[in-house]
Amino acid sequence: MTFLDLMKYIGSDWSQAPSYNDVEWLYADFASKYGLKNLDAKSFADLRKFLDDDKDTFISYLVTKLGFDENDKDEYDAAIDLLADKDFITSSKHKTDEASCLMHQNFS
Repeated sequence: MTFLDLMKYIGSDWSQAPSYNDVEWLYADFASKYGLKNLDAKSFADLRKFLDDDKDTFISYLVTKLGFDENDKDEYDAAIDLLADKDFITSSKHKTDEASCLMHQNFS
């Protein structure tokens, strides 16, 4: 997946907007990082099981899926706040149970 890195442009003076070729893009390779190589029911079920086995990987997936750069602390923190605010993870311990249940419901 490809995402426009919006964080660099929030609050910018759009009268001086960058050209398309000058903006920065983020790339999420779900195949190599999370093992999602096919877009079928079994692959999505396997993805959920894979993510359930490792909370840190699950959070990485959720942050990346939102289009945030998990390697940028400010973006990572913004994604965590958003995920907690929408109850995908708990705010204190970052438990991913709710996100996992939603994935299970959506893929069943």
